[in-house]
Amino acid sequence: MSGANAPKPELLAPVGDMEMALAAVHNGADAVYVGVPGFNARGRSKDFTFVELRELVRLCRLYGVKVFFALNILLFEEELERIAALLPRLAALGADAWIVQDLGLAALARELCPDQPLHASTQATATSAESVLELERFGFSQVVLAREMWLKEIEATAKALRAAGSKAELECFAHGALCVAFSGQCLTSESFGGRSANRGQCAQACRLEYSLVVDGKKADLGERRFLVSPRDLESLDEVDEFRRIGVKTLKIEGRLKSPEYVAAATRAYRDRLDGKETTPEELSALSRTFSRGFFSGWLHGPAHRSLVDGRTSAHVGEFLGTVERKSKGRIFARFADPGAFVAPGDGLLLAGPKGETAGGRVHEAAPEPGGAWIRPSPDCDLGQVAPGWRVFANDSPATERALRNTWRDREKRRRVGVRFDLAVRPGLPPALAARTADGESADASGGAPCEAARTPASAEWMREELIRGSKLHHLAEIHNAYAVREVLYDREIVRNEHDGQTELVAQIVQHVYYLCLNGHIECGHGLISDDELGLHDNGSRDTDTLSLAAGELVRIAARVLSHEAHELKHLSDLLVDDLLVLLSL
Repeated sequence: MSGANAPKPELLAPVGDMEMALAAVHNGADAVYVGVPGFNARGRSKDFTFVELRELVRLCRLYGVKVFFALNILLFEEELERIAALLPRLAALGADAWIVQDLGLAALARELCPDQPLHASTQATATSAESVLELERFGFSQVVLAREMWLKEIEATAKALRAAGSKAELECFAHGALCVAFSGQCLTSESFGGRSANRGQCAQACRLEYSLVVDGKKADLGERRFLVSPRDLESLDEVDEFRRIGVKTLKIEGRLKSPEYVAAATRAYRDRLDGKETTPEELSALSRTFSRGFFSGWLHGPAHRSLVDGRTSAHVGEFLGTVERKSKGRIFARFADPGAFVAPGDGLLLAGPKGETAGGRVHEAAPEPGGAWIRPSPDCDLGQVAPGWRVFANDSPATERALRNTWRDREKRRRVGVRFDLAVRPGLPPALAARTADGESADASGGAPCEAARTPASAEWMREELIRGSKLHHLAEIHNAYAVREVLYDREIVRNEHDGQTELVAQIVQHVYYLCLNGHIECGHGLISDDELGLHDNGSRDTDTLSLAAGELVRIAARVLSHEAHELKHLSDLLVDDLLVLLSL
């Protein structure tokens, strides 16, 4: 679907380790992508182990976040036997899709794992409806378009696919580093040093300095010596256009970047997708966590001089303004934007007109109208710095702390709302159900039958009982951190006629131990309305409701989750499908 009523694109964030996964999940990612050990195009990154991949999938399942595995390298023939043995093991981990470049690998995956969805990597070089249709014929359900495509070309491709009756979805890069080679098909690294970019070993030849020879003479390039190093892609202003066109997924590049970068980028695009205006703080965080300078790439057509600035190929951070004057170990920076700011501890980069640089930490910052006096740390040599030099903030400890708190601070983590349904009727055991908006559920029933109450329970009393400090709301509220949507699947409380005790037969997922050990089961707030408290058919409130019946369910669930972590440690190596535990309460 396209147009004003098109569904919101899903946001796909990069993951290079578990810290990045937490940053992505708790800042609003709809999906994450991660490299498969030994077979992904980021050979310089630390590979996940299979155990870690399993934990990543479980973490994401708690929040309804999809997981894509990247298998996006070209295979050698001698690797076919090894990859054939690997694919079924990967399929068992339950990823939502595999990102593949090699068509031979796609054919092998179709044969060995026919139910596994495949996404075509951007390195498959899809630039038209015809190429997408051909990839669909190979079994790909989603295609990552080449980053060189203009918005109008993406729209034409989407329209042509709909006209052809194609079911293939489109994915586009929205943010991050750009490769100067078409669709990432770079052979320079292999030619220079035997390190193939298509095998995940890119030497980043595009980020080096180059000379330009014109008519046999070396040209004077001044400070613009990085001739083939593109600026980074940033498309916050194009998010609505992607949605109108009908793009299914917006992708953030950066599996080699930091968790703070992932948090900043994911939050900025999440807010924009949700209809919020991008704040100056979000733009500052984007730049300070990593930026070679931002540009919209090829989305609006060729603009090579803007795309390749030529003055740097590394992280420079947020552009603040220029040096206006210098005095006694300080500089006065005239800010280009009235909202710019700098604080003690920030990283400072000063760039001259011929490529000279100076840098250090900000020791003092004294704001004045239009700018600030800045005293850098002693290791920043101001000797050659002169008026006109550009001023950047390339680091901010305060910003990074705030970003880390988005997944480390329990109160700031992503929350999943839950509805409680409580049924209490005379002569029947109470029953309690918790439902999330995306369909996850947990149910409990049993205990002593309800008896006539002297005072009927009110909705407000029941609400307070359900969200009180017992551990039921840790379980059923499903708020914060890894909050336990899958800790108990179908839990059933039954009456033991022999000893009068209540027993719980529960299917407990493998990560219970992990959650308890690391303290990730958190408190939240529940909702329960009048019509969820058990109504007669005529709509009147059940005056025989026994309030203690609801309280009993609260206490039962609390006791289940209060088991010490060491009691559950033996579960950590078992698969969910194989686990059935009887807990005596």
